[in-house]
Amino acid sequence: MTKRTTRILIDLSALLLFPFLYNKRPLGLAFHEVAGLVLLGLVGIHLVFNWKWIAGVTTRFFKRNLPAKTRLTYLLNALLGMFFAMTVTSGILISRVIFTGFRNPVLRNLHFFSAGVTLLLFGIHFGLHLGFFAAAFKKLTYIPSKIARPLSIAVLVAIVLFGFYSISSSNLPRWLSLPFTADLAEREHTSGPEKAWALQPSVDRNNQRQSFDSAKTGLGSYFHFSVDNLKAAAMSFLTYISIVMVLGIPTYFLTRYTLRHK
Repeated sequence: MTKRTTRILIDLSALLLFPFLYNKRPLGLAFHEVAGLVLLGLVGIHLVFNWKWIAGVTTRFFKRNLPAKTRLTYLLNALLGMFFAMTVTSGILISRVIFTGFRNPVLRNLHFFSAGVTLLLFGIHFGLHLGFFAAAFKKLTYIPSKIARPLSIAVLVAIVLFGFYSISSSNLPRWLSLPFTADLAEREHTSGPEKAWALQPSVDRNNQRQSFDSAKTGLGSYFHFSVDNLKAAAMSFLTYISIVMVLGIPTYFLTRYTLRHK
């Protein structure tokens, strides 16, 4: 396996795992925490593969001959790394399964808010690298140009429309508003397309407390892999991957046609 193929698999794995972390209900809290740590590992490997680029741009950042797109990508990656670190750190501090967390509304607010910002930045980050994935996909498949173009336009339109719907119906607007509202994020609510798949009661706090206490009996009580849970996870995945796409697609075209000569 070549280094390029390994890099593609690592990045693709992170891309596919990332949306599952935005709704912990379907697959359970244990999956949420374990998957978060796995994603942290994938991000670490991604940084190792791209370390030469990071070091090279760091030393050249203030030079005039550095392309605008490269400078923009570097700044965006720095912001993404900062908010991702905030999300992981706050997640560890409020962990109820793997680590010994503690209930702190401020940290929960920070976790939700930083996760929301990370989602936005990840979408833009994906858009900046969409050409890389598109080229790799084109090499693996062959679709006649007469079919490829109209099919691509139809798929892009569908993704954008569903993405805007997902933004308005998901928890993202509430997460981003947390620093400016009195909401203490006592629990994660679901709305829109996720609400139909919310398999755990959101009101019964006694049951919620018992479910957290049951962690002492083992991690198995926190994994939910029934058919209904898997359907809920698939719906959640489609919701949040569409948000990534609806941010990434405009970013790709804007940078492609505005920064290509800079």
